[in-house]
Amino acid sequence: MSDIQMAGPWITEHEEKIVLDALRNGWYGKQAYYYVEKLEADFASYHDRKRALMTPNCTTALHLLLAGLGIGEGDEVIAPECTWIGSVAAITYQRATTVFCGHRCGALVPDGRKHRAGDHAAHQGCHSG
Repeated sequence: MSDIQMAGPWITEHEEKIVLDALRNGWYGKQAYYYVEKLEADFASYHDRKRALMTPNCTTALHLLLAGLGIGEGDEVIAPECTWIGSVAAITYQRATTVFCGHRCGALVPDGRKHRAGDHAAHQGCHSG
């Protein structure tokens, strides 16, 4: 019986060169934000957008999204009941209320309550699969 190998990243000398340059020159001085700004510009261009904003993690991205939407105290945000803590931490940072939902027949059902469109300020989707 032969081994089945895991697929790994395809790393060439080009990627190694860029990573080394970022490590050696991308922290301070004239090139401090070169790679961040390049990623943002390339990402925005790829998605046909004017701008993109790089964040250190998804929690920060969700926090900025909720803040930008004006979600705050008194608002309810629907979130999946099975999620990472960081996903709902952003809701708490905005002093909004998290309404956990279960999946039933492809729909989110908040805490056993009947959901009507417009009852909640936002719905935090998830990808499960």
